[in-house]
Amino acid sequence: MGVDPEEASYLMEKLYNMAINQSYIAAQKELAVKEAESREKDVSKDALLKVWLIEMLISGERKELTGLFAYSCSKLAISRSSSCNICTATMN
Repeated sequence: MGVDPEEASYLMEKLYNMAINQSYIAAQKELAVKEAESREKDVSKDALLKVWLIEMLISGERKELTGLFAYSCSKLAISRSSSCNICTATMN
């Protein structure tokens, strides 16, 4: 008993479409993971800067804060367009 050519063609087309669909879903999930990692990195940098600022305020070194905003942002690789509200407000 052999396989009908039409049935074989139909099954091959179904398998092909399923493979494309699964590849698309995997690419979407990979992109979502990369976006989440990027957001986590930005939040982590912002939190690190805020902790540093709080430590400076607690230690009483307020004079040094004014000149160090730009330095700390560049050291942490935070640009003016990022989510660091403190540095953005100070540098503008």
